[in-house]
Amino acid sequence: MAARKLLLGYKVRRLRRERRVSQIELAKRLDISPSYLNLIEHNRRPLTPPMLLKVARVFEVAPEALSGDEEEHLLTRLDEVLGDPLYQDMGMSGISTGDSRELVANQPDMVQAFLTLYAAYREARESAQALSERLYDDAYLSNSVHEILTLMTSIRSFSEILHDNQLLSPEQRDRFFQIMTEETEQLTQVINRLLDFSRESGTPHPMAGKTASEEITSFIEGQGNYFAEIEDAADDLRRKAVTRDAGIHDGLIRGLLRDHGVAVKLVPWKDLGTDVSRHDQEGAMLLLSAELSPARQTFHVAQLTAHLACRDVLEVSLADTRPTSAQSHALGVETLAKYLAGAVLMPYRPFLEAALELRYDIEALQHRFTTSFEQTCHRLTTLQRPMAQGIPFHFMRVDIAGNVSKRYSGSGMHIPRFGGICPRWNIHTAFISPGAIQRQIAQMPDGSTYFCLARTISRQGVGYRMPMSHLAVGVGCEISHAHGLVYADAMNLESQEAITPVGAGCRFCNRGDCRQRAFPFTTGRG
Repeated sequence: MAARKLLLGYKVRRLRRERRVSQIELAKRLDISPSYLNLIEHNRRPLTPPMLLKVARVFEVAPEALSGDEEEHLLTRLDEVLGDPLYQDMGMSGISTGDSRELVANQPDMVQAFLTLYAAYREARESAQALSERLYDDAYLSNSVHEILTLMTSIRSFSEILHDNQLLSPEQRDRFFQIMTEETEQLTQVINRLLDFSRESGTPHPMAGKTASEEITSFIEGQGNYFAEIEDAADDLRRKAVTRDAGIHDGLIRGLLRDHGVAVKLVPWKDLGTDVSRHDQEGAMLLLSAELSPARQTFHVAQLTAHLACRDVLEVSLADTRPTSAQSHALGVETLAKYLAGAVLMPYRPFLEAALELRYDIEALQHRFTTSFEQTCHRLTTLQRPMAQGIPFHFMRVDIAGNVSKRYSGSGMHIPRFGGICPRWNIHTAFISPGAIQRQIAQMPDGSTYFCLARTISRQGVGYRMPMSHLAVGVGCEISHAHGLVYADAMNLESQEAITPVGAGCRFCNRGDCRQRAFPFTTGRG
């Protein structure tokens, strides 16, 4: 929270300059002295809540616009990016936290442009690495490249002969030209075969979805993972689906058939390949894998209903982010459809009341709403309706190799966007005790402390060729909220011995006494 306060003074100064208002004029309108305003703008005096409301009224902006959340996200991302070893040789490793904050506060658009440029660099670098690995692993590609290089070398050699030997007879020159023509034709054939292979292989671009994923994640975090219009649409859908003779599952299935002409059919997993569901638009069918759990079946039905019945709501909610590509737009719509599906299964007010009653007992909430552990954890992160808020949670999901497939930093905890996460986090040790909830009091190098929960989830396998898959889901909150969780009972939240010192990732962490460090600290910031 201290970092956020430091950003507010800069934000007031930036707003004043954008509106071309002098310090004297603004001070008069705020009923304070110009010298005191100067101290606020330079973060030497706090911007109190009453003063924040005054500033919001003067500049005609929503108080939320002065919260500092957007700048906090930018600051976290900037620190993470500057942790890349790329910047060590550029003399940027010694940039102080204060410098970063001032840059974010005064030049947010420039910082955003820098982050966008870095994301493009990462995409290009990882794409080149993936293609290089594929080149070495694929015998056809390797042989084709070798053949291309051989032909190019031969053509170059004959070109040099023709250039360097002016005394060649016409017959000799014709012969060399004929050889070069034949080898050029061979080179063209090899390249065309290689292009045909690339098109027919259907292999997606190795970085497909990465940039879009980061773009949509930033959008969700910027909205606080709460969308009022989608919550209202979800309530309407649930009211239509649930009747005296039909629960939510059967009601959604009836609604799909009645309103959209789409029937739901359970099929063997082999019929869907690697998918677990498929909307067969031509056959007007939603095909679901029979091996899906009941909770996941209902979720997929609700998700398709969101697409078909509430597409306009999803589009309006996404409009503010202005997706930069068709891929980002499609991913954004899909993400919001999943949000809506979760809201249908776990309606806001009843779910929040149950969470408070059960003190955020995740498995008890699962049982009450007939949802999965992951669905329930994700829904907890969305309880941020003004005047009816739950505890702000972060959320992440990792596989057994440590790859982060979902992340949301709702609690303020820094979850890296690039590279691995700290090996001390309990989400890793959850795999040691499958199915059991792990508790941890985690403290970051800056002193911020979080109460974290982690548990594995398993996706049912169906035989030797489709084994069970294992993931770990983690949620957590700032330590001041921990007393509201049933999991904190019997724990001494004040004990220093109960704290586990952690970091975001090795390159961003300045803990010198960590025996689990994999990479050196590179950012120069604590």
